Amino acid sequence: MKEAPEFEIKSISLFESTAIRYEGVSRAPGMEVEVSLENENGDYLDGELECRSICSVTIRNGAEEFALFISHFRPIFTVDREADFTAGTPVGDALNDEVLRQVYPYHRQLVADMMSRMNLPVFTLPLLSDKMLVSGSSGRE
Repeated sequence: MKEAPEFEIKSISLFESTAIRYEGVSRAPGMEVEVSLENENGDYLDGELECRSICSVTIRNGAEEFALFISHFRPIFTVDREADFTAGTPVGDALNDEVLRQVYPYHRQLVADMMSRMNLPVFTLPLLSDKMLVSGSSGRE
């Protein structure tokens, strides 16, 4: 049985961020917050793998959108050899978990900063937990 390839974070860069406060929608207590987090494993090229991690936070006052925050980071990993990094494979899922571990704190900080700068009540994303990982464990297998 082949050992899984090793990957290590090389860099994380902010690719895009968006903050929108919709006019005409009033602030109210108990607004709903919806969080979406999507990762995409990139292609292996010359020992590196660029991934994508996009976090969207939508705040609603009833059926109306009150605000939208999007953070899009691009982590680059060094990889010791090519493998199938597709989501749903053991290596792809381990990489996805590592993307979350490395990038999620940046999403949390950027979204909180954008809300604060817009003079909105800050909603801090929850801490990363094992149940948020694809493998559901704290370590790679």
